[in-house]
Amino acid sequence: MVNRQTQAKANCWGPSIEVMRVKVPLIAALLLLVGAVLGGIISYMGFLHPRNPMLEAQVRMTVAALPSYTPWPTYTPRPTYTPAPTCTATNDIVSLTPSPSAFFEGEMILMESFENNKNGWKVGSLRDDVSGSEVIARIFGGRLQIRGIGGSRRYEYWLSIPRVKVEDFCLTAKTDFDTLTDLNATGVSVKWRVTPYGYYFMRFYVDGTYSVFVVHNGMLDYLRSSVFSQYINQGRGRNEIKICAYQSKIWVYANEYQIDEIEDGNVIGPGSLAIGLYMPAGSETVLDVDDIVINALVRP
Repeated sequence: MVNRQTQAKANCWGPSIEVMRVKVPLIAALLLLVGAVLGGIISYMGFLHPRNPMLEAQVRMTVAALPSYTPWPTYTPRPTYTPAPTCTATNDIVSLTPSPSAFFEGEMILMESFENNKNGWKVGSLRDDVSGSEVIARIFGGRLQIRGIGGSRRYEYWLSIPRVKVEDFCLTAKTDFDTLTDLNATGVSVKWRVTPYGYYFMRFYVDGTYSVFVVHNGMLDYLRSSVFSQYINQGRGRNEIKICAYQSKIWVYANEYQIDEIEDGNVIGPGSLAIGLYMPAGSETVLDVDDIVINALVRP
């Protein structure tokens, strides 16, 4: 009876094995084996990586020296892009009114029909020593006639409009050529606001182009350079040219069409005006000018 109870107690651990004549439950043997293996592994890892107090202290100091975290700035989205309106390029500003809409031509300053020389135009002959060009200006047959023979280089002849000194104005003149040997660079010139420190001038060329210039403190700058306009009659064709200026604004017309509007404030103030002839080298030209009208340009 006693042996059966002892055997029952022994069997509660399950099967057993005999080790060195001692019966050991199988599960206990397995646990001992696993413990031995794990202990060996842990001992081996400790051998490979022994604790180094100096290394640990150095790591802690390095971590402490790292800069503190600074958060990124809050993202602000860009504004929505709105494309610019479509622009259609043209050679001439034909959509604008024939005269500046915010102004009107006021008092008449000069009306010259060249029936005589009552206004005192300084006509006569001239020879330029530098280029060798020769010019003869006269009042003949109800017009101002300028005859030019180009020399070895290009030359521009100027004839001041007498008794006129104005700042804001509109000048109109009719021009054509009796003789024309150069069909490219020959041109009718107009100069305004002539002062001791600067002036404006422009040329209407016989090839249908025009240029606008400003001379300020001895320096010449282009405001427009050889711009073509279909409203300028080419060659010997007759043209009605018109220039209006009000403070820093300039309007240019050809045969009653506005062809340009310019903004420039380098030369402000009253000054004299002049009519000119631009001659290329070796050319021969006869320019006729008539019906010059100058009105004050005022704001309502």
